Amino acid sequence: MYNKLILISIISIISNNFIVSGATDYSSAQPTTEIVLHEKASGGTLILGQVSRDAPFVSIDTIPGESASSVALRLARKIEENNPFWIVPVNYPTVISTEGGTIRDLLGGQLDYFIAGDEMGLGIPKAPSALTFTYNSREDKITINWINTDVYDVLYLIIRYGGSLVQYGEKLAGSTTSMEIDKRIFSHSDKPMPMDYLDNLDLFVLGIKNGTPSNIATIHVSDKGMIQQELANIPFSGGVMPNWSPWFSADKGIQSEKHFKQKIKDQKRNSVGKRKNRLLRTLSEKSFNQNIIAPPSGGTLGIYRMFVGLNSRHKYKLTARLNTHEIQEKENGWSYTLHLAHNGLDGIALNDMQLAGSKALPSGSKGKSAGRISKFSSDNVTKGEYLGCSGEIILPEGVDTITVWLRLKSHKEIKVGLDWIMLEDLGIENLPK
Repeated sequence: MYNKLILISIISIISNNFIVSGATDYSSAQPTTEIVLHEKASGGTLILGQVSRDAPFVSIDTIPGESASSVALRLARKIEENNPFWIVPVNYPTVISTEGGTIRDLLGGQLDYFIAGDEMGLGIPKAPSALTFTYNSREDKITINWINTDVYDVLYLIIRYGGSLVQYGEKLAGSTTSMEIDKRIFSHSDKPMPMDYLDNLDLFVLGIKNGTPSNIATIHVSDKGMIQQELANIPFSGGVMPNWSPWFSADKGIQSEKHFKQKIKDQKRNSVGKRKNRLLRTLSEKSFNQNIIAPPSGGTLGIYRMFVGLNSRHKYKLTARLNTHEIQEKENGWSYTLHLAHNGLDGIALNDMQLAGSKALPSGSKGKSAGRISKFSSDNVTKGEYLGCSGEIILPEGVDTITVWLRLKSHKEIKVGLDWIMLEDLGIENLPK
């Protein structure tokens, strides 16, 4: 593990806030990085984004079998035509060079950019997932944990406070899955940081493999570190929102990510891709929402997300917002449920049979209602609105991992959605001996 903390300057990371004066050579005076694409495209939408809680991005549609050099050249031209990343002098053109599958002259560092979309080729690694923030008040300790879903050369943990123009980055060995944070990094001295710094933190984890970035896992932390929620506007990969993974029941043989879609609320705004590093004031401002679509033949499927490295013996409250979209009342043959359960002492991920309700959970509970928090069906629809659902769980001694999952079961093609999730640490519980 590389354990040296890096303080990254405003200029090198928040490139759209630096000022050019006089005859400064804009392209050569600032730090730049490159992104490498490999082999051929699978065909789909390729998104290059800048790490931020309201991420600016550009996108192109690739062609199946298209070479990495062709994709790199077209993506570079798209950045030049529609640059959402940096503010440049009016008369200074944005010039991005390429060599083979390598895109060069991107302002900033390697940890500034991520790749999203449903383009699955070009050597793009899968993103880290299950990003979790834990504050142990008894030990006054901050720990950040996540799960690696690919083999990375390096990882970057990026921490930004309150939308600040200064951020902190940690370059880590590619196998790292946990990091304990010294609170002094936010105080600019040897004194511990004030607790209000835990009221407005953004965390990001990014993997790099053979010079190619993954998408990012991200979480927003507030309320003195007791609340973590998914508030960022980050484009999805493979139709599934950051931190989450798809699951499929074997009963219908569904094995296609075509049943998971990124819903975009404001198509015009997102076609341009321009952003500000801002915290959403209301959830209605969250542009990217998750859709789950049952196939015409029906089936059981969903998405899940783990929170890892939590405080055992603590009570946690989960809140999420679900939507049944256009499904009408009295429309039979479907159900949409939200579930929450712990993963036992070993912390192993739940399998598809457990998520489908056909195998017992680590707690021993069984059946379709095991771990269920809420249920929508023919007599309970949201009428196109996102409705809040919540439930609580107490982690047994020695257990530090929970799984949240959505389950859609239908005999026909229907669509349901999720736009937000929040986990609150309610504190330690006195468990029976």
